[in-house]
Amino acid sequence: MLKIAIAEDETSAQTALKEYLDRWQAENGQPVQAVFFESGSQLLENIPQGLQLALLDIQMPGLSGMETAHRLRGTLPELEIVFITSLTGYALESYEVAALDYLVKPVSYPRFCRSLERACRRICQQAEHILTIKNNDGVFRLRAKDLVYVEVFSHRLVLHTTAGVVSYSGTLAALEKDLGNGFFRCHSSFLINLEQVTRLDGADVVLGSERLPVSKYRRKMLLAALAACWGEAL
Repeated sequence: MLKIAIAEDETSAQTALKEYLDRWQAENGQPVQAVFFESGSQLLENIPQGLQLALLDIQMPGLSGMETAHRLRGTLPELEIVFITSLTGYALESYEVAALDYLVKPVSYPRFCRSLERACRRICQQAEHILTIKNNDGVFRLRAKDLVYVEVFSHRLVLHTTAGVVSYSGTLAALEKDLGNGFFRCHSSFLINLEQVTRLDGADVVLGSERLPVSKYRRKMLLAALAACWGEAL
């Protein structure tokens, strides 16, 4: 799940961004958790847990979006920051906070999508998620990036990793939510690591030597998710 904070004081802009996000996640099959704030100060006082991306207007009452970005960067060095503003004179200053993008209002939906997909690629590349798995054999710590895919078998989750296989009692829905961006439910019984996909072959997705089925209604969303993760059109 992509976790986004949006600091924007204009109601019309908030409405447009919400519509864009709803449309984007419907088209791409990527769940988004977005929290809106009316000022930078409000955001800094209530930073969402696990925040990955901040969309900031620059000209807001009180603390500016630029100052908000400086403070966020000090707290969350890995945070992706995108400015969305009607002001064009701050593009150079945005480099000081290592902003990912600078969007000038009015922002078109295609331009918004390109920025969001860039953020997803960066987040996907930076992720170092550690899973703690408990079963009858003991406790295991696994890096999410070492997961190839997960399947449901006999009411258990079977994790296929680059080092071997481990299983435990759990639900695919809960694991999917925990892993978040970078993983995709290609079938009701399979969750795949997008970075481990080597190709699509007919109705299947191929991960190294493994071939898994893709549900017909999920194929289009899988193509979009792979395009966002790989950074190229499919």
